[in-house]
Amino acid sequence: MVERGKEQGFDIPSYQYSYVDLPYVVNNPEEYIIPGCLDACSELWDKNIETFMCSNLQDNHFYVLLMDLSEKNMEKFRDLMEVDSRYFYSNHRQCYGIKVPGTTVRDKQMLTQLASVFEMQDVLPYRYQSEEEFLASYKTIGGGFTVDPDTLDIVPKENPELSNVSFAQALEATGKENLYVPEEHRVYRDSLFLSWHQRYVDSSQKGTTSHR
Repeated sequence: MVERGKEQGFDIPSYQYSYVDLPYVVNNPEEYIIPGCLDACSELWDKNIETFMCSNLQDNHFYVLLMDLSEKNMEKFRDLMEVDSRYFYSNHRQCYGIKVPGTTVRDKQMLTQLASVFEMQDVLPYRYQSEEEFLASYKTIGGGFTVDPDTLDIVPKENPELSNVSFAQALEATGKENLYVPEEHRVYRDSLFLSWHQRYVDSSQKGTTSHR
């Protein structure tokens, strides 16, 4: 959901969002990211590092919160956090981030520099499914929910009409053939993450990646 403000008769984004999944943000960054954080976010995305949240126009400083980092990038981040308060952990959001004290052009450049220290990493595991996970998920469509007797969690219930569906049929029905990588036995959740993974593979072959 987008909230908009008016300035001098023009609609402008006020950058007030509850949650927007990353593919939408990456495909239309100027709509979701304030100019002061855009370069830093792009720097992170170029290394397959997902961003979770960043400053809006009401903040008096620039920051970007990060999703999971690879083991090597996480080690680098923790080392930096020990000596540089601009690398921090948000107890409120329960994630790591980078920040600078102001909103000037120099602060924008500084934020981008903080983001530049990381290495290429692979996409996050929940951005794809195994063949078995994909088929099991497809079979729950229209199946409602049930309670797991062991954990008492509410979980999806399999639709009896789909119980005999094959993986190939599920893939065709969802139109995700182009997101399936047979060699990896994975179905990626979006073309963005498939392209990111391929970028990681290409970079890994050149010996310039950060491994999990």
